[in-house]
Amino acid sequence: MRPFRGGRAETGINCNEVRINFGEPGINSSEIRIKDGETRITSCETGKRRVESRIRRFETRIKGV
Repeated sequence: MRPFRGGRAETGINCNEVRINFGEPGINSSEIRIKDGETRITSCETGKRRVESRIRRFETRIKGV
């Protein structure tokens, strides 16, 4: 398994939305959106399972803060 590489994170207008993009567009691109307690995961097929397993850990970390 390749090591996880983080990308850029962008906050929304009122800082209630965070978008995290990583991977290369069209190849392993993935986007995680966290908005008002709702998490959306978009990913192309090649990285989907890996992203979902990572976001669960990421969500746990946020809740534990």
